[in-house]
Amino acid sequence: MRQQLPAYRTYWFTGTDAGTTPEPLILGASLLRLAVTPAICIAVLLLLPLEMESRRVLVLIATMPVAMASVTLAEAYKSDADFSASAILLTHLLCLVTVPFWLSLILR
Repeated sequence: MRQQLPAYRTYWFTGTDAGTTPEPLILGASLLRLAVTPAICIAVLLLLPLEMESRRVLVLIATMPVAMASVTLAEAYKSDADFSASAILLTHLLCLVTVPFWLSLILR
């Protein structure tokens, strides 16, 4: 007799069960990290008298996805580590599009 494998859950990716949409909070956190933060950073950097090379490096840092350490910190402080892991994965996937976009704007 064959054993039934348990149904895989996708909570670690989207924060919800399989077949449903991601939580708005995870999408909001990803949007904040990958769109709003770089936009504010670029606006501030345009006002500062910096060399172009310094601006490029700072924009590159601002466009990076969420750090992996947030899961460790969430576990250490007994917070929502699943949310952190979901946000990390989603921002890392979305940064494949957003990082080249922001860099194309600043490299002109």
